[in-house]
Amino acid sequence: MKKKTTLKKFMFLPVTACDAIKEELEAMALKGWKLKRMGVRYEFERIEPKKLIYTVDFFPKASVYDTEPSGGTLSYIECCRQAGWELVASNGTMHIFVSENENAIPIHTDEKLRLEAVEKSMLKTYWSSWFLIPLYFVFSIIMQLFSFQSLVTSNMNLCCLIIYVGMLLFCLSDFFGFLHWKVKNQKRVKNGEKIQFVGSKTSRKIFAVRTSFVIILFLFIPLIFSVVSRNWFCATITVLALFSTVLYTFADALVERFKVPKGAYVFITFVAVILVYVISFFALLKFDDIFNNDTDKPSDNFSFAANPNYTYNIYLDKSILASEEEVMVERDDEFDFRYITFKSNSQFIIKKYYNKHYKTGYTRLPQENESWNAKEVLISDEWNNLIVVYDNAIIHFNGLTDFTAEQKNEVSEKLTKPVDGFLPSLSASHQK
Repeated sequence: MKKKTTLKKFMFLPVTACDAIKEELEAMALKGWKLKRMGVRYEFERIEPKKLIYTVDFFPKASVYDTEPSGGTLSYIECCRQAGWELVASNGTMHIFVSENENAIPIHTDEKLRLEAVEKSMLKTYWSSWFLIPLYFVFSIIMQLFSFQSLVTSNMNLCCLIIYVGMLLFCLSDFFGFLHWKVKNQKRVKNGEKIQFVGSKTSRKIFAVRTSFVIILFLFIPLIFSVVSRNWFCATITVLALFSTVLYTFADALVERFKVPKGAYVFITFVAVILVYVISFFALLKFDDIFNNDTDKPSDNFSFAANPNYTYNIYLDKSILASEEEVMVERDDEFDFRYITFKSNSQFIIKKYYNKHYKTGYTRLPQENESWNAKEVLISDEWNNLIVVYDNAIIHFNGLTDFTAEQKNEVSEKLTKPVDGFLPSLSASHQK
C-alpha cells in the first residue's frame, strides 16, 4: 500500500500557545512529518524522521489579509533566513520557522521588543473577534431583553439568548486570556526573565474546556429546549447541525484517503445534505401530526366560550418560562369576544408583564377580588376590558365583562393551578 505523502491535522490552540505549537511540530518531525502550511488545519509533508527545531514569531507589520508575504515582511523573512531559520508557514502576522541547527541564533534577543511584537500582532489580527463581534452579541442580547414578552414566551428566543451570551463569553475568553498572559509576562520581562508561552499540556486542557462549552452551547441546550417544549423544528435544526459537522469531517477524511476529485466531493456532500433536509422535513410534518392534532380548542376551554356555534382563532406562544394565549371567539363570522391568558410560575415575570400592560389606564375593583378569588381585578378606563390577576396568571377579557359566580369560580380554578415548566410550582396564596 502506497504511503501517504501529506497529512492534515486540526490544531485548535490559544493565541498565546506558541510553545504548544513548537512542541507539537517538533514531535511531528520525529514521526516523519514536516509542516508545509498552516490554517484551521495544519498540513504536513512526509520526511525522514529527524529532530527539527521550530520557532513561532510575530511580525506586526505583516498584512493579515495577504496570503503571500510582501513588502517589509520579505525583508523580515530574509533576516531570519540569514540567522539560520527557514520559513515553513505563515498566517497573517504569525510566522513559523524551522532549523536543523539546535544552536541557531534566536530571532528575538530582546524580550521586551518580542512582547511588544506579540501584543501588536494580536490586536491587529483579532481586533474583530475581541471587539467588533462581541459588540454584535451585546446588541443582540439587549434587543432580546428589550422585547421581554416575546422572550419569555418563546423557547426559540430563550435559546438564542443563551447562545448569544455563551458566544459573547467565548469571544471575550480569548481577549481576557491574552490580557492575563500579557500582564504576567510584563512582570517576567521586568524581572529579566524570558516570555512564557502556553505549552502543550495547558493548551490541551483549554481546548477540551472550549470544545465542551461549544458542544453544550450549540447541541445540548437547543436539544433540551426542543424536547421539553416538543419543538421538533428546533430539534431538527440541531440534529442537522450535528449531522453537517459529522458529514463534513467524514467527507473530508474520504477525500484525503481516496483522493476523490474536488468536484465529486462537492456534489456528494450537496446531495447528502439535500437528502437529509428532505427526510427531516417529512419527519417534522409527521411530528406535527402526532403532537399538534388538537389545535382547534384553547388550552383553557372555559364553559362560557364552549358554545357549539362558536369558532376559535387561537394564537399561542409558549416557553418553559411563560405562555401567552390569545383566543378570539367568533359567531357567524363576526367577532364576539376575546380573551388573553398569560401564565408563569415566576412572580418576577408576572410582575413585569403586569407593569408593561396594566400599570396605568385601568381602575382597580377591590370589591371584585373575593368573587374572583384573585389578587386584583381591573377594568379599562376607555375600553370594555376586564383584567383578573392571579399569582401565576393574568387573564384579559375584551368584549366580555359580565360573569356569573359559577363562571368566576371556573376561571379561578383553572388559572390558579401550577404551570408546567422548569421553574418550581408556586401555590396560589389567594385560593380559598
